[in-house]
Amino acid sequence: MPFYVLLKARTLWHGHCCPDDYGRYQMTWFANLQLLWKILSVTLMVCAVTVGVGVVGYRGLQQTTADVDGFGRVLVLKVADTARMHQPMYEAVSDLRGAMLATDPADVQPFLEGSTAAMGETDAAFTAYQALPLSTDEKKMLSDYDTAHKAWEAAMKESMAAVVALPPLAAVDAAAPAEPAVPAVPDVP
Repeated sequence: MPFYVLLKARTLWHGHCCPDDYGRYQMTWFANLQLLWKILSVTLMVCAVTVGVGVVGYRGLQQTTADVDGFGRVLVLKVADTARMHQPMYEAVSDLRGAMLATDPADVQPFLEGSTAAMGETDAAFTAYQALPLSTDEKKMLSDYDTAHKAWEAAMKESMAAVVALPPLAAVDAAAPAEPAVPAVPDVP
């Protein structure tokens, strides 16, 4: 029997990998294929890799889209409602300060009305924030914030009542005694 036939039989017997005459293993399955099958197998492998990369990319894109949707539907609304809560708080305090410093009694009332309106805007934004889906940590922080917010609101109402009861600054300035003249200090030679 010729050596080539024995080598071929040994290749078939051992599968696709067998030792050659020097004890090295050779990959004979690809070398024995016809050119058509080689081109077809390489093309199919490239297609399989392309499909795999496409599937991974598509899943990643879907996850990114879900993350962006969650960001846009929840987080942006939370940030906006938080800003709607805090901006009117600053306006309420500013209007209350303006009412305290007003010299004309007619100017006090518009400041107090602006402060009351700003407090209402803060409450509306807080209610809108509570309507959003919240985690347990956010719910705990909101309970702490609610306590602090109620204390702030009570202090604002108390301050507004005190401003209404105060006489205007012009009346206080008119009723203040004149400053005593400072005696001249004699020059010492």
